[in-house]
Amino acid sequence: MRTSTKAAIAGVTLAIFMTFGIAQSSRQANELSSDPTEFVAQMSEILMQGTDKERSKSAVAQLTRFMQGGGVFQDIFVETCQKMQKKKARPYPDYVNALSTFEAVAGSNRIAGKNLETWRTVLDKKCKNLSSLRNFLDQTSSFVETGAISSTRSVEWRVLDVDKVEFVEADGDLNYNVGTTTLRCVSQNDSIDILETSGTYYAKTNKWLGFGGKITWERAGLEADKVYATFGIYNISTKSNEVEIENCSFTNKNYFDEPLTGTVTYKCLNRNTTYGKRYPKFETSDGQRMSGLELFGNVGYNGGFTQTG
Repeated sequence: MRTSTKAAIAGVTLAIFMTFGIAQSSRQANELSSDPTEFVAQMSEILMQGTDKERSKSAVAQLTRFMQGGGVFQDIFVETCQKMQKKKARPYPDYVNALSTFEAVAGSNRIAGKNLETWRTVLDKKCKNLSSLRNFLDQTSSFVETGAISSTRSVEWRVLDVDKVEFVEADGDLNYNVGTTTLRCVSQNDSIDILETSGTYYAKTNKWLGFGGKITWERAGLEADKVYATFGIYNISTKSNEVEIENCSFTNKNYFDEPLTGTVTYKCLNRNTTYGKRYPKFETSDGQRMSGLELFGNVGYNGGFTQTG
């Protein structure tokens, strides 16, 4: 009796052990491998689980191409996908978008050296949350494709010299320190430029702190070396397509021998619209008046000044 009881217990124990072992092996088999060949096979299977089969097939082809020539980004991509898997990532948008971003980064040469190290540090932190990771990868794509430091559906702010951008990690976000360049706003099928400027973009607050710059009225058909405004420190909300800068020095050699002081407003609007033709706009500061100025022949003028468009 005791022998049969012991045998039964042993059998149950063995069954439990075998069941646990099979489950453990199955779990390990489903984990994304670090071996490139196995990884491609596993990830291809995951991508094909998407509802859009044509898009899935295209993603598998993209994956195969990337893993054949991804270089250093190939290893980072595998590690990122392994972390995404633990967060229950989906074929689309999670894995597909990540793949597209990594392929763009690998082919651009715009993230390298110290910037790559900083970018990878922030990437690791963003992997803790899929939503944060998606936003970060979208921003990375915009940077490598257009030089954008900030991008929304309606407005994008770009630097035209990406080689002058230094990545800085701050509280898990990626900020940009930018050397002297042209800062461009793109919105409503048009663009405006702030020339000869530098500054820092703060990702958490979507703010650009600029150090010096120049805006010309060339967009309005006036000569850039005759009508322009220069300024010192200024701020921009990169969620907006508008710039308003106080304490500017405004030069219009067609009318004035000396610069005026005032505020420049610049909105990125379609230049072909009546409203868009109003910008850039300069207005003299309160209290600044020009007395005895002759603007047209013998007609005198006493008051403030506004340059619209």
